[in-house]
Amino acid sequence: MSDGRDIFDWLKDHMDPLEPTRDEVQRARCRLEAAIEAEKAARKPSTARRRLVGGIAAALALGIVVVVVGLFLASDRAEAALTEIAEAARQAAALDAPEGSFIFAESTGFDLVGREANEFGLPGESVSYLLPRTRRVWKSPDDEFVMLEVTYGRPTFLDPEAEAAYYEMGLDEADQVGETVRERFIGIIEAVDEIDWPTDPEGLLAEMTRYLGTDSPRTAEFVNLAVNLLRERNPSPQLRAAILEVLSELPVDLINEDDESVTIGTQDGGRLQTFTFNRTGGLVAETAVLIDGEPKSGIPPGTITTDIRYQPVEVVHGLPD
Repeated sequence: MSDGRDIFDWLKDHMDPLEPTRDEVQRARCRLEAAIEAEKAARKPSTARRRLVGGIAAALALGIVVVVVGLFLASDRAEAALTEIAEAARQAAALDAPEGSFIFAESTGFDLVGREANEFGLPGESVSYLLPRTRRVWKSPDDEFVMLEVTYGRPTFLDPEAEAAYYEMGLDEADQVGETVRERFIGIIEAVDEIDWPTDPEGLLAEMTRYLGTDSPRTAEFVNLAVNLLRERNPSPQLRAAILEVLSELPVDLINEDDESVTIGTQDGGRLQTFTFNRTGGLVAETAVLIDGEPKSGIPPGTITTDIRYQPVEVVHGLPD
């Protein structure tokens, strides 16, 4: 991993002396592959056909039960890295968006899409596939106007039979594959944009807890809300810093750190999510991996279900024709 330690030396020091079962070894394989690929995804450009592959023969030869948390760097390293970014975010210049201009955000990648199996004329409950898209968003500074433009690419299937049925049934037309869809919204503000979020970490955490509607939200819920406050948005330097300071207090794991970015991860319900930030707190990338897969939908263990790359948010002074 990126802290310079040999992962297999770490495993030898922490291995369970009991012989693992076949199921435990298989789960270990998937968890290790997921962690390795999550780190790779933070470093490499997105590609719609990337899948989790690769062996871990050395680990299996040792008969080790691997858990994801043991593969990540210590949580205190994540706290230190996020705190450093928060300080840089607070010192960064605000992105000025005068009246008549627009906040522009663009992202590229893919998400997992599911449909009922009967739409394909196939048996079973559902069919899943990876649908690539490029998303562009223009927002007025007051969020009262939003224009959304999405271009959908050719999907990737895990099952050749489902892929053939997809085109035979015309589902590519339903997904608008190869098309660019543009929508405009006026006077419709997202719930997170209606709140005057506090710019001190303690107050922000309290407001986030109220927003999530429970006294004890899960770590993944906090992380996803924090990221949503950054995604395709233009928070003030003070709010951006507070968001990162809240993240630094959460039990997240540091997956990768280099001169340009920091990647953190959190696991929830069999799903591993990673988020990459640049050195001033901008969202660079996010991924999600189904560690154990989803047998009912034909999704194998270790499948990347989301891989999105974000361009820096900028101010533009007009809309495309």
